[in-house]
Amino acid sequence: MHQSFHRQALCFRAIRPAVRGMARTWQGGWLTRIVLRRWNLRGAAAAGRDTGTDERGKTMGMKTLRRAAVLAVGLPALSGCATLAQLGLQPPQFSVDNAQQAQLRLVGPSFGHPQGGAAIRLFARVRNPNPVGFTLARLAGGLRLEGQSAAQVDFPLGVPLQGNSETVVPLDITVNFNDIPGLANVLLRAATGQSVRYDLQGTVGVDAGVLGQPTFGPMSLLNGSMRVVR
Repeated sequence: MHQSFHRQALCFRAIRPAVRGMARTWQGGWLTRIVLRRWNLRGAAAAGRDTGTDERGKTMGMKTLRRAAVLAVGLPALSGCATLAQLGLQPPQFSVDNAQQAQLRLVGPSFGHPQGGAAIRLFARVRNPNPVGFTLARLAGGLRLEGQSAAQVDFPLGVPLQGNSETVVPLDITVNFNDIPGLANVLLRAATGQSVRYDLQGTVGVDAGVLGQPTFGPMSLLNGSMRVVR
């Protein structure tokens, strides 16, 4: 209940400038004509009243009608915001970008990595299936190579996605063979030029403004085979 009220308050703040502008426009148009006609019809009955009192009455009438106009415009807009918030968001859809194959490049031994490692680049095609835009904020999860756990990932992405649109997001991951003894088979396949199977699973967080910041998953995000590059 508190979250719903907060969303409606944000919606009203967003539309308030437009509502005020429309109310000011109407004040000089048909609303003014209605008010003047109202006082003309009452002219005979109000002839004996004090002029200052009459002017105050007109001012109060104008304020009342202007507030009514603001409510007439604002309430449907607030209702629309509340309805949109209640609909919820569909999770972003991940798939392998067929135009660019995933890559694995072996990294030689070093002082901190005596057994070497691998630099991996995946290409994710991400689609927003919602009619409203959001920002792809974060991806966190784990990468498996040839069925073995290889690395934990946490990407602060910050990728904007318009409604019903898609984009390609490159993901760079470093694997340390020194930490993953079970990856000997991966090293052998890479050294002999064979492809390496991968599977990326995790959660995805989005920032949808007044609609919230939901996290989806855990779920399977990408899987396929990568080629070894020199």
